[in-house]
Amino acid sequence: MPALRMNQVFGLTKVTGLLDDAKRKVKALESAERDGKKALRKTEEVIENRIRSEFADERSRRYVLQKRVDVLKKKKKKKKKTEEKEEVKMCKPESWNRPGCEARTQFLDIADLH
Repeated sequence: MPALRMNQVFGLTKVTGLLDDAKRKVKALESAERDGKKALRKTEEVIENRIRSEFADERSRRYVLQKRVDVLKKKKKKKKKTEEKEEVKMCKPESWNRPGCEARTQFLDIADLH
């Protein structure tokens, strides 16, 4: 019987060792899973930051382009206004007989002055 008990002890030790190995493997797998999740989270953050950065760059480019368009429109308006002023200057009543000015010339009504 004592020999049987020794075998049982060795068998129990062997099972305990296998159980400990299994626990270590489970811990290693859990640790690897956590590391994988962390790496995935970091990758997602990097991708999200790149997308945000690209959107911000696009908004910035759009803003700059819109400002350029606005400046060009203002310049165009200023040119038109200066051209109109030049036309008005050219078509003052004293120069009403110039070609092209007759239609734009506004004469004062003497009745309005009294």
